[in-house]
Amino acid sequence: MAEKNARGRPAAAEEEVREKVLNAAFLIIVEQDISFLTIDEVARRAALAKKTIYRFFSNKEAIIESMIARWTSTTEVPQPPAPTSSQQVLASLNTFFTTLAARVLSLESVVIYQFLQSDLSKKSEYLKLYRENGFDNAARLLDKWLNQVKASGLMHPLWPADSAHYLQALIITPLLRDISLGLIPPVPAFDPQPTISRVLNDFSPLMLAKPH
Repeated sequence: MAEKNARGRPAAAEEEVREKVLNAAFLIIVEQDISFLTIDEVARRAALAKKTIYRFFSNKEAIIESMIARWTSTTEVPQPPAPTSSQQVLASLNTFFTTLAARVLSLESVVIYQFLQSDLSKKSEYLKLYRENGFDNAARLLDKWLNQVKASGLMHPLWPADSAHYLQALIITPLLRDISLGLIPPVPAFDPQPTISRVLNDFSPLMLAKPH
C-alpha cells in the first residue's frame, strides 16, 4: 500500500520524486545557467515542496551528483561475451562501443559533460565521479575483456594491455567533441555506427592475431 501523508493523500513514490527533481535540474542547466540551479528553482520547476526535495537530496550538490550518476555512469554497460574467432572479436567490440556511445553520447550525458566545464565549487569532485563511473569504468571493463581475448590467442601478441582508453579516444572522444560543439546531434539522432566500424576496421590488422 502506498504511503500516505497527513491529509490522507498517497505520498509521491521516491523514484517519481527523484525523477522530477533531476529532470527539473536538467532543464535549468539547459535553459538557464548554473547560477539558477538552486533548491528553490528546482522546487518551482518540479512543482514539489522544498521539504519533499530535502527528503531525498540534502542540497543542490547532491542533486548534481545524482545527475552525473544517473546519466553518465557506464556500470550497466555489459562486458562482451568470449569470442571464438577474429570476426567475433570485431563484432563484440562493435556492440560494446555502440552500447557505450548510446550511454555517454546521449543528450543528457553531453549536457552533463558541458556543465562540468563550468566554474563549479566542487568541480574536482564532480569530475572524479564523472570519470571513475563513466569512461574509466568502461575502460577497465574493456581492458579486462581484451586481455582475456589476447590470452586466448585471438589478439595480436603486441597489442597493448591497456588499449581501451586509446580506442575510446579514437571512437568516442571526437564524437563527444562534435556533439558538444553542435556539429552533430546527440545519439540516437546521430548514428555512431559508421565511425565505430571504420576505426575498428582500420585497426583490425594491428589488433587481431595474424591467421596461420
